[in-house]
Amino acid sequence: TESTVKSSQLGGVIAQPSKPVATVSVPSVRTTTLPTAPPTTVAALTNIAVSEVALGGKHTCVLSTAGSVFCWGSNDAGQLGQSSFTGSFSSTALKVEGLNSRIKKIVAGKLHTCALDTAGSAYCWGSNGTGQIGNSSTARSIGGYSAVPTPVEVTGGIRFSSISAGAGSTCGLSVDNTAYCWGRNADNELGSDGGYSSEVPVTVSGGWTFEQVATGEKALSCGIEEGGRVLCWGEGDDYYGPDEVTLFNSTYSGAVFGVGSDHMCAISNGRDLRCYSNYSNNVTGVGSSSNNTSGRSKGTLPEPLVSLSLGYHETCGLTAEGRAYCWGNFPTLVNTTQTFASLDLFGARKCGVTKQASLYCWGTDADGRSNSGLVTTTPAAVTVKARA
Repeated sequence: TESTVKSSQLGGVIAQPSKPVATVSVPSVRTTTLPTAPPTTVAALTNIAVSEVALGGKHTCVLSTAGSVFCWGSNDAGQLGQSSFTGSFSSTALKVEGLNSRIKKIVAGKLHTCALDTAGSAYCWGSNGTGQIGNSSTARSIGGYSAVPTPVEVTGGIRFSSISAGAGSTCGLSVDNTAYCWGRNADNELGSDGGYSSEVPVTVSGGWTFEQVATGEKALSCGIEEGGRVLCWGEGDDYYGPDEVTLFNSTYSGAVFGVGSDHMCAISNGRDLRCYSNYSNNVTGVGSSSNNTSGRSKGTLPEPLVSLSLGYHETCGLTAEGRAYCWGNFPTLVNTTQTFASLDLFGARKCGVTKQASLYCWGTDADGRSNSGLVTTTPAAVTVKARA
C-alpha cells in the first residue's frame, strides 16, 4: 500500500511510493541418476602352451595343448583361418575359427593350412587355386588368390591317420592305409591321372597300402608301403603314379621317414640314413663322399634318431632324449640346451616344441613375425600369446 511520509523526515525529499516486489517461485532442481554402464571386458592376452608347430611359406601355426590352433604371419591367401581379420599380416597369434572339435595334428603348406581332429576328419583353409583345400570349390578371391579363409572339412568323409601339405597339393593317409591326394597335379603331385588338378581327394594309383605317406614343401611326395618299399611321386614323370625308389637294395618297413622340397630320407636301425633326390646330391644330407650319380646317398648318424623333418636344403632329426641334429651334408648337433618333442622346417626357418610345451625357433626370420631378413643360428624362445 502507498503511505504518506513527512518531508521533514526525509530531508525535504518527498519519497516515492514503494513498489510491490514480485516473488518468483523457482522450481527445485531434479537430480537424475544415470544408469552405470557395465565395464568393457577386454580379453587378456594369455600365453599358449604349445604341443606342435607347423611352418608355412610365410606363416606359422601352433597347436595348443588344449587342442586349439593359433596362427600368425602372412594372411595374403587366408592361411590364418580368419573370417573377420582382413589384414594381410598379423604379428599376433590369432585363434583359427570354426575348429569346434579337438585337433590332434596340424600341417602347413606354402599358402594353406590343414588340421586333423581326434576323429580323423581333415580340415583345410587358405589358398585354393588348385583345389588343395579339398572341398569341391575354389571359393572366393583374397588378395588375388582363390582362397577359403576359414576351415572346411575335406570332401569325402575319409578318416585320416596323417596329413601333409605341399606347395599346391595335400596328401593324407587314411585309417585303412590308403593314400589320397588332392590339389595340383601338373607334376604328378596326386600320384594319379586326375588331370591338371583335383578339388577332391583321389586315390594314389597302384592299389598300394602304405605305412607312411609324406609331402614336401614343393611337389614331391613319398610313402613307405607295407612291404617296406619306398614309392615316390610328384616329380613330373609322364607316368601318373608312384615310382619305386631303390635305396641300396634295402626295405624300410618301420623306418623313420621324411620328405623335403627335393629329397626324401629314411632311417633304418636307428642310425642307417638313406636319402634320395633327383635334383642335387648336396641336399641328400649324408656328405658328398657317399653320394653317387643316381641321387642316392647313405651314411651313419652319430646317434639314433626317432624323427625326421626335411626342408629345402636341410634335414633335421631328434634323438629319443630330444637332442636336435640338423645338416645340409654332415649332421651337426644344434647348439642349445633345450630338448625337443617335435620339429618343423620350411625354407630357411626351423622351429621346435620343447618337452615343456614352449616354442623355440631359429633361421631366417625364425619367429615369423617380421620380414627383416635376420638370421639366427641358435634356437630362441618365441612366446605365443593370444586372446583367451
